[in-house]
Amino acid sequence: DIVMALHDDSNGITWEMADEAGVSSGAWGRFIQTGILTEQEEDEEEYVIKDEEAVEEALEEHVAELNSDGWTFKDKVMGFVGLNLILFYIFPPLRDTVGETINIAFSPLVSIAPFYIVILLLGLGIVSTILHYQIKDNEKIGYLREKVQQYKEESDGLNVNDDSDDKASDNPFDQMDEAQQRMFQIQKIVILEQTRPLGWILPFTIPVFMWIFWKANSGLLTASEQVIVFPFIGQAHVAGAVIGPFAAWILWYFISSVIFTQLFRKLTNIQINPSK
Repeated sequence: DIVMALHDDSNGITWEMADEAGVSSGAWGRFIQTGILTEQEEDEEEYVIKDEEAVEEALEEHVAELNSDGWTFKDKVMGFVGLNLILFYIFPPLRDTVGETINIAFSPLVSIAPFYIVILLLGLGIVSTILHYQIKDNEKIGYLREKVQQYKEESDGLNVNDDSDDKASDNPFDQMDEAQQRMFQIQKIVILEQTRPLGWILPFTIPVFMWIFWKANSGLLTASEQVIVFPFIGQAHVAGAVIGPFAAWILWYFISSVIFTQLFRKLTNIQINPSK
């Protein structure tokens, strides 16, 4: 953008002009190396853009790639709420307060179904799956991954001169070729797009965890409700550890969640994690 602006304002661009405008020596060298800038016939110290139309098209494409939604303001708010709820879970008084509050809504479920069935139903994560499906843009992520691979191939195909001015820059990012820079920028966007659903899922799942923990340790369950039967493991107390530090209810919750997720993907043919 800076070079295009300098080109529009003058008949030729010199390194001094580009340097004053904030163009790094590495970037300047790459513009010349890749043929974006060519020497003026009248003055070898001045350069012009070889193909303005092609450069403008490339800039538009690059801007479109980088103008991803990323984490919107709403995403950040939900993520902030989710992180604070994790802190609530760490502190027992806050965790128990949230658990008791949510019990007002969930207690009817326990009255009509065994506690382990309620955990199974909550472990299905229907709300989380719907949020994941609605928020995550697999098509955009697939497109961005293709661009990452394209820029990687372009970068591998460039012959970068080790004695170039790129080493004059103290910024490692400036020492990369343009294709590498774009590749890393797009990889950052891919990570943001992939983690967007997490910001919405946490505020729904963490309170559920708080309630199950509170209920399992409340002493309000009957003797039969305090037992969960696992395949190969046998009976286990709902609040007791079964694998390392993990309580029985956590293991039961995740078993339910994994099975449902696999079934949901098969039934709806949704590819939650598209192949690279």
